[in-house]
Amino acid sequence: PAGCSKTLSFTIVVDNMRGTDSPKEFYKNLPLLRSSRYQCSEQSTDAEIRTVFENAMSGQELNPQVIYVVFMDEAGLTPEDENPLKAIHYELDSGKVACVLLSNVVLDAAKTNRTLHLQNDRPDENDTRMLATAILFDARSDGDEDQSTVANAVCRGFQVLSTNTSRAAFEQRDFIFFLRNMRDRLKSANIRTLTSPQLLAEVIADSLLRNFNGVSHRLFLERVASLFCQGLSESYGLLGQAVMDALVRKGDATVLQLRECLQETLQPGQDPNVSAIRNVMVIDPSPTGSAAQIMIQLGLIEPAKTKIIHVEAFAADREARAR
Repeated sequence: PAGCSKTLSFTIVVDNMRGTDSPKEFYKNLPLLRSSRYQCSEQSTDAEIRTVFENAMSGQELNPQVIYVVFMDEAGLTPEDENPLKAIHYELDSGKVACVLLSNVVLDAAKTNRTLHLQNDRPDENDTRMLATAILFDARSDGDEDQSTVANAVCRGFQVLSTNTSRAAFEQRDFIFFLRNMRDRLKSANIRTLTSPQLLAEVIADSLLRNFNGVSHRLFLERVASLFCQGLSESYGLLGQAVMDALVRKGDATVLQLRECLQETLQPGQDPNVSAIRNVMVIDPSPTGSAAQIMIQLGLIEPAKTKIIHVEAFAADREARAR
C-alpha cells in the first residue's frame, strides 16, 4: 500500500551497503551497491527505461565487483495502453543487472513471473501501536502505562478515520508524519505529564491540522476531526472532546499553518528520514497565479528570498486522458 516506507526501505539498504566503507560491520562483508533510479509516471516511455538499464549495464561491465541495481519507483503509474514496462522483460530475463520495482498495485503476470514478488500488508493493531510508541516516545517496547495510553488513543483515532473515509484520502504516511509532528510538539512544549487531556489536546489538534487537512475548516471538523476524535474518546475518555474543543477554538488556521510550514527547516545533523517536515501544496484556482502575490502580501514569503518558477503544462497533460 501507499505510505508504508517502500522507498525509504530501499534507501536504507543503499545507504548501508557501501562495501568496506559501510558504517556497520555486517555490511562491510557485502558488496558496494549503486542504484540507477527512475521515477515512473504516466509519461514514462520505453526509450527512457531502456536508457536507464543501458547505463546501469555499462557501469556493471566496468565495475564487476560492484552491484548495480535499477530502482524503478511507482512502477504502477506507467500507462497501460502504451505499456512501456514491456521494455524490462528482456532485461529481467538476462539478469545482467539487478532490478527493484516498487508499486502500490500488483503488476501484471509478465512482471511478477519474472521477479520475486514481495507484498507488504497493512500493519495490524499491534504493529501500529508499536510504531506509534516508537515514534512518539523513542521507545523500543510498549513504553510505560501513560505512553501506552496515548499511543493506543491516537492509533484508535486513525483507525476510525481511515476505515470511515476513502482509502486514498489518508494513508499510513500521513499517520507517521502526524506522529512525528506530535512528538516534536510534545518536546517543544516540554509536556512532562501525559495524564492531562487538556495539555495533550492542543498538541493533537495542531498535529491534526497539519497532517490531515486540505479542506475547508467546516468540512475538516465534520468529516475528519469528528472521526479521529471519536476514536480518541473510545480509547481515552475525555481526550476526544478536548481535542474537538481545541479545534473549534482555533478556527480556520490556514494562514498560521502555512506560515509554520514555510518556516520549517532541517537543523544541522537532523535526519530527514525521521523529520516531521513535509512539503505543502497550495492550489491556486485563479488563471493569473495570484496565490503567490497574496502570500507575499500576508507576509508568508519574502520576495527577496523567494524564487517563483512558472511552468507551462506539457502537451501530453492537455489531453483528456491525462487530465
